[in-house]
Amino acid sequence: MRCKTKRREKRGVDGLNRLLLEAKRQLDAGRYRLLKQMKLLLAELNRLLLEAKRQLDAGRYRLLKQMKLLLAESNSPFNNFHQLRRGYRLLNMLGRGGFAEVWEVFDPLTCSVAAAKLHVLSSVKRERERLKIVKRVQNEIEIHKDIRPHPHIVEMKACFEMGNDVLASILQALHYLKHQPNGSIYHLDVKPGNVLLQEGDCKLADFGLSCFVPKGETKPFTGGGTLWYQPPECLLLQQQQQQQQQQQQQQQQQQQQQQQQGRQQQQQQQHKQHVDTAVQDRLKKEHSPRNNHQQQQQQQQQQQQQQLLPLVVLADEKIDIWAVGCILYEMLFNKRPFCRGLSPGHADPSAHIIANAKEGLFVPSGPRKISDAAEDMLRGLLAYDPQQRLSLELALAHPFLHRPAAGEELADRIEETILALEKQ
Repeated sequence: MRCKTKRREKRGVDGLNRLLLEAKRQLDAGRYRLLKQMKLLLAELNRLLLEAKRQLDAGRYRLLKQMKLLLAESNSPFNNFHQLRRGYRLLNMLGRGGFAEVWEVFDPLTCSVAAAKLHVLSSVKRERERLKIVKRVQNEIEIHKDIRPHPHIVEMKACFEMGNDVLASILQALHYLKHQPNGSIYHLDVKPGNVLLQEGDCKLADFGLSCFVPKGETKPFTGGGTLWYQPPECLLLQQQQQQQQQQQQQQQQQQQQQQQQGRQQQQQQQHKQHVDTAVQDRLKKEHSPRNNHQQQQQQQQQQQQQQLLPLVVLADEKIDIWAVGCILYEMLFNKRPFCRGLSPGHADPSAHIIANAKEGLFVPSGPRKISDAAEDMLRGLLAYDPQQRLSLELALAHPFLHRPAAGEELADRIEETILALEKQ
């Protein structure tokens, strides 16, 4: 009986162990399936999070790019040019490169939207780099003219220059200053840095060196201004003032030397009172040539001062007219006038500018050849003799400023180019 009971107990224990092992296997299998599902869920969640991160990064990149583009658009020099030639209206900036900007424009003639590439030369300081950019743009225009129309090539509809109306606005501002009541106001420091643009209108700024001259009176020019935009008479006046200052300094030095020599002679005479009269006479004779030489030097200085007659330059409109001519020349040729052959380390740039201005205005020839009216106005604004220089009234009435679209010849060339492109 005891053996049977032990066998039964052993069988029960073995069955219970089998049940426990089976339950353990099922639990392990369930846990494995659960862990596998959790791993799959975590992988899917990780994938979704990575996708959301990529979308957020892409959205942030687009937002930063758009913010950068909006900032560039607000700082663009073309932000105030609401309407370009032929009625093109600026909408939004599409992109920006090193020396060019791409804008979305609306064409009112065709009621379509196009892209305009606007080249910025004001940020380029070196003249060689500016000329390289101009040549690249000219090459690009010529290539577009020769390319046949193709559905997968950008079509050039028009090309033109901007900024030609700035000079007319400057002259209008000067004309307004000229006809102030109870007198005239002259700016005397007109330069590109003092000409501001606001919604397409030019405004003169920085009247720190300006001069008010009542009616019927005159005032002399006292100096100041920017070297590159000053007329030759002002540069000559400043040179003369510098020479006079140098002469005064030399005279003061000579007077100090003479005083020192006189003191030394007095000291020598005091220490040599015992010297006989013969020796003193001999010393006087030895010193007399020096005194004669000093008198001759003084006479020569007086003659030089008489030869350097004081140059009087009046503060008038001719100074501002010259500066406007320099700005026009710089707008047309991307370089300053009368600086030909001037090296950066030149000892006396004002003398070099005066010499070039005296020789006459140099008008470059080549692909950027200007019209006869523009050259005539340049020569009138930049005449060496102030009496032959244009007045404000004559400058405002010049034919160069009264052609349609600020240049009939340029507009005709643009229209011819557009017609030729449309026929292709």
